[in-house]
Amino acid sequence: MSFEKNIFINCPFDNDYFPLLKSILFTVIYLDYNPKISETADSGSTRINKIKDLIKFSKYSIHDLSRIQSDPLPRFNMPFECGIDIGFKIVGSGRLKEKVCLILETEKYRYQQFISDIAGNDIRAHEDKPELVSKHIRDWLTIQTGDRLVDYLTIWGDYNEFKTEFDMELISNNRNPNDISALTFTDIIDFMSTWIDARER
Repeated sequence: MSFEKNIFINCPFDNDYFPLLKSILFTVIYLDYNPKISETADSGSTRINKIKDLIKFSKYSIHDLSRIQSDPLPRFNMPFECGIDIGFKIVGSGRLKEKVCLILETEKYRYQQFISDIAGNDIRAHEDKPELVSKHIRDWLTIQTGDRLVDYLTIWGDYNEFKTEFDMELISNNRNPNDISALTFTDIIDFMSTWIDARER
């Protein structure tokens, strides 16, 4: 897969976040990019090495830091992976210098309370709304690439049609469409890609 078309996705992997993750994946695929996301089955150094490789071979990255909170416990995986990504750009050479990232948060400027060093990056608040996530990604890629991309409302309308079919498919196979573990991320990406390809034809 092309470095210029790969987008590394760094976000929480739980049922509460799943609606946002599905919106991220669908929008990325809809705009003809390749989502790169680590399955959670790996552990220890194997997982870190896989994440490093996904980041290294992706020009673009989306980092959602909205789960850094003190109650019950803060989640540091996301800022850790964001730091690896920014580190590649700072100390890397060649195409690594071209890397750009979109940082998502729930509330505007909340990040300044815990990781102010990322100021200056493209940071946008999604308010835990899947529609806003889709809009932010579309707008960000439009700015970064200079391409005239389809309006986000078109993406959002198609996403809602997809979601209806996706949920029905899972229910018909006795799977919970709201359970992030019902399918692997690879399965979800394949399902989305097939649906979008059929839609375009």
